[in-house]
Formats: sequence, C-alpha cells, structure tokens
Amino acid sequence: MSNRGPSLRAFFPDSEGVLFCGPKSVLPEKMMTTEDLCLKCGRCCRKKFLGLDGAIVYSNEACKHLDPETKLCTVYERRFIVHRGCIPIHVAKMEGFLPAHCAYVRDDPDYKPPREATPAELRARMEARL
Repeated sequence: MSNRGPSLRAFFPDSEGVLFCGPKSVLPEKMMTTEDLCLKCGRCCRKKFLGLDGAIVYSNEACKHLDPETKLCTVYERRFIVHRGCIPIHVAKMEGFLPAHCAYVRDDPDYKPPREATPAELRARMEARL
C-alpha cells in the first residue's frame, strides 16, 4: 500500500453512473461516463476463479453475453438483471477483477490484477465441474 494518500486519478461514480476524475473534494475538470473509459477489450467479462495459489485468475471462458467479435455485452442495459455474476465496475476495481491495462485501474500503483489461469488450474476447474 502506498502512503501518499488517495490517487488524484481515482474515479468516483455518482448516483447516475457518471464517473468523476479526482478526489470528491475537488471539482473535477472532466466528467466521464463508464463507456468513455472502457477500452472494450472484453477481458473483464471472462470468467474468473480462485487459482491453486488462492489468487484471482482469468479462465479461458467468456460470459455468454459477450459478443466475441465486438467485445461488447449484448445485454448491457440489463446486465445486472440478466446475468447474476455481472458486478458493478467499482466493485470489480475493489476486488481486483479488472485487467492491469483497464483504464479504471492502470494508473493505480497498488492495484493487483488477476492473472491468466495456468493449464493445471484450468484442468482442476474442469475436473471440479464434472
């Protein structure tokens, strides 16, 4: 953990889903929506699980609602209703579910992203599902 206080590049959602850059105590220079920040890589929509070492890891399986060509959610407006496993971006950030290059976390030196699952972890997951 850093001792330098809150990051000036943090994003804070308001009640309408608008994200503000900077600390809440400072009037933001620019307001952005979730869509403005998203790089549309689709990695946050890959299923995650705990690896053999207890770390969060990406599986090679994407959410069934992710369009593999556009990398966009096909039920985006209803995603929290349609897919129980879809979580809000601020929770994904806090829990370490976003890839390191994600615009929400890439400037946070303390952020620990998930890693790719090893072949052994993928095999163990498949065996556990049988």
